[in-house]
Amino acid sequence: MIKTLRMGAAGAAIAAMALASAANAAETATATATADVVQAFTVTKDADLDFGAIVVDPAGGDVTVSAAGVLSCGAGFVCHGTNSAAAFSIDGGTIGKRLFIDLPDTSGGALVMLHSDSAALVSGGAVAASVEIELDSFTTDAAFDALSGKHYVDIADAGLAGGGTATGVGEAAFAVGGTATFDGSEVEGTYSVNFDVTVDYE
Repeated sequence: MIKTLRMGAAGAAIAAMALASAANAAETATATATADVVQAFTVTKDADLDFGAIVVDPAGGDVTVSAAGVLSCGAGFVCHGTNSAAAFSIDGGTIGKRLFIDLPDTSGGALVMLHSDSAALVSGGAVAASVEIELDSFTTDAAFDALSGKHYVDIADAGLAGGGTATGVGEAAFAVGGTATFDGSEVEGTYSVNFDVTVDYE
């Protein structure tokens, strides 16, 4: 009986060791390293975002230039002269690849277009708001990718535009519009602010 119990205990120990060995056995997984070599590209600004000449209503309001260059003049405002969306061209890049576009981030507040002589006007007693115009709600005519939440353009062969012959040189283009918001107290003069758009491979 004792011998049987000892043999049973020994068998259990051997089984436990076998299970432990199986549980601790090494496992192997394989990953693949990849790299995508692409052509360099340049981005050039071809036109600025221009709201034209504006007679501001004292009640304030918005003036919008769409990415297509269409002007929407706020109620009570009078808009004159020429206007344009900002235009950008891309030269080079790998044909068939996609480029994502980041517009200015105004989630933390609008950009501020300042009067060209704002410092002197404020020091002379002008209210700060009267030398500022808010710039916000940027738009673009580039396509939108719902998955990434970004706008994009695809690089095409420059030679194929208009049915020409392929050249192997990539190109793309897009435009950017925006909305200028006036509080109605703006003094006469030229207002401006710089803004950046960022273009990169997906």
